[in-house]
Amino acid sequence: TIQQLLKTNQHYLERFCNPSTLEIETQIDIPDKAMTTVVAAGEVILPIEGLIDMDKELERLEKDLQKWQKELDRVNKKLSNENFVNKAPEHVINEEKEKQVKYQEKYDGVKARIEQLKA
Repeated sequence: TIQQLLKTNQHYLERFCNPSTLEIETQIDIPDKAMTTVVAAGEVILPIEGLIDMDKELERLEKDLQKWQKELDRVNKKLSNENFVNKAPEHVINEEKEKQVKYQEKYDGVKARIEQLKA
């Protein structure tokens, strides 16, 4: 798993990133003032209290949310098009369904982070 890979290479992360602490977990409490990014294998969380402008971070996340919404809209439109579904090879339809799941996960992660920062 990604978690095992990261834990195996934790010393490299600590050496190159020099964090005061480094936690590699499947579940973690996210601090109120933290910057996150959703990646393919999960979420990277960086406590930022006093380090960045929270308004700019919210603006960045809002743009990210719009990006994932556009991607979701595009793939949903494709999958709801009967001509596409009837004519496309099965593997192409499956790829679009995989994208749909991936984009929804990214969208949900960013939306949750925005809600947490606004709370």
